[in-house]
Amino acid sequence: MITGRWRAIGTTSLAAGRVHAAYAYLNGKLILHGGRDLRTMRSVIVFDCNHEQWTEQLVSGTPTTPSIGASAVVINEKIVLFGGESQTGVCNSVTIICMEQESSISSPPKQQQQKSVSSPVTISHDVMLVVQGQTIPVHSGVLAKASSAVDQLLQRTRNTRHSVSGNMVADMKPNGVIQITFTDQHVSAVGVHALISCLYNGTVPAHSYEAMLRAAAMLRCATVASLAETQLAKDVRLDNACRLLVIAHECNAPQLKGACAAIIQRHMTYIRRTAEWDAVPQELRRAVSILTHH
Repeated sequence: MITGRWRAIGTTSLAAGRVHAAYAYLNGKLILHGGRDLRTMRSVIVFDCNHEQWTEQLVSGTPTTPSIGASAVVINEKIVLFGGESQTGVCNSVTIICMEQESSISSPPKQQQQKSVSSPVTISHDVMLVVQGQTIPVHSGVLAKASSAVDQLLQRTRNTRHSVSGNMVADMKPNGVIQITFTDQHVSAVGVHALISCLYNGTVPAHSYEAMLRAAAMLRCATVASLAETQLAKDVRLDNACRLLVIAHECNAPQLKGACAAIIQRHMTYIRRTAEWDAVPQELRRAVSILTHH
């Protein structure tokens, strides 16, 4: 029975808002390629009309050019893209995308989102993060959506095969996978794992918020950094206020810094006699002491 009613269907971070994407319909799925939000994209997004689930399709081979307004048609179970407009002008290219169900990252069903997993990505990937000797596979579309810094780094690396941004060194491997190595000694594998788990699953392993804040600050993932900062601000205690004050200062987290300063100010006489207070940089101690006398 046709009801003639509109019904809203939720989206996820995998399905970023965009305009002028190329669309095709294949086997009960709506496939989107490219488009533009604040930047021109090349990602392939799939909406399963039967299960109402968004998926980011991982693709291999020669990367398509980030474009808007390309024409898309389905021929023999393959999607053929032609034309469109990139940041450098009108495209005159034909690309064929062979859809493979196993090579995708799905937005997890709602009933599974509360489960913590040690490795959120166990499928094909096009980016490999290296931190403290550990490797963490991710997909560029997820990471670039969360971090403009990583997005810019990936775009430069695709053009030059090697790029450096702050404490990140990126190299494109012969198989097309981009390896990003973190050189900041304060960023840990625990923090990066927590950040990736947060982006993919919406879950954060217990006791990982400090490490995740450092990772998010370096990657400039504002949403994840705000989440970590808010949680840490709720957990400030007398025994961790000095340590978290330093982290807040280094990660530019004003909410957390304010919560730490408030605890320290109320117990300044005691805290001044502790080794934790001695470990706080002098200029930061001076700033908190000035606030206390006001």
